[in-house]
Amino acid sequence: MSKLTDEHIEFIADQVNKSKIDSNELKEDLIDHFCCIIEDDIRLGKSFEESYNRAYQIVCPNGFDEIHQETILLLTSKNIIIMKKLLFSLGFITTVFLVTSFLFKALHWPGAGSILIVASFLLIFVFVPLVLLYFYKREFSKYISYKLKYVFGFLGLALLLTGSLFKVMHWPGSGLLFLVSVAVINFGFLPFLFYRLYRKSVVRESEEHRSIKWEYITGFLGAVLFLTASIFKLFHWPGSGTMLVSSVVIINFGFLPLLFIRLYKKSAV
Repeated sequence: MSKLTDEHIEFIADQVNKSKIDSNELKEDLIDHFCCIIEDDIRLGKSFEESYNRAYQIVCPNGFDEIHQETILLLTSKNIIIMKKLLFSLGFITTVFLVTSFLFKALHWPGAGSILIVASFLLIFVFVPLVLLYFYKREFSKYISYKLKYVFGFLGLALLLTGSLFKVMHWPGSGLLFLVSVAVINFGFLPFLFYRLYRKSVVRESEEHRSIKWEYITGFLGAVLFLTASIFKLFHWPGSGTMLVSSVVIINFGFLPLLFIRLYKKSAV
């Protein structure tokens, strides 16, 4: 047996639901994390009991209630509250600078470049790192692979935004920055993100979860092809048109229908 049974999943869910954890999202993440660890161990020949005990020691060696207390402390601590206020303030200020720079640029008023540089600096080196730090600290998993998606996501986004600034300001090096950013996103961020979503969908092999699995697969393929096609187009490399058409076909006729059908069914319940 290499897969979890419905009874196993129900047992894990029951143990998590018995805890004091209030957040449904956190409960789902805990169940998902337990299932991934246990399923890997079962594939190696371990029993469910051994695998569950090992997962328990990895995720919450001092009990589920410790996670509950840590979550409360995290969400209500003075530092986190200050960080949230800072994020909202910086987000507002950065948005004002960006919109103002676009206005100055469109009307050819002097100072547009300076305002855009300031806005880009706040966005790339202040706002985005704070968002990364916030989500990184909220990740309860001790597995580094669960946190790497935030690191790669930040690097890819920071490089992409920097490349955009260089392109708008006509500075040299924008093409290289775009190329590196897409490589980081395609081979760093997206694989970690979609693999976790994929693993969550394959825990149960019901018709609904198989549909979700294909939703993630088509979304991943469409995103990778679209970003790659954008780079090929930027450098005028051959094949950009074929990849762009393929990505749009996958997104329009694969990912989006599956996504909206699931959301429609969920809203109709």
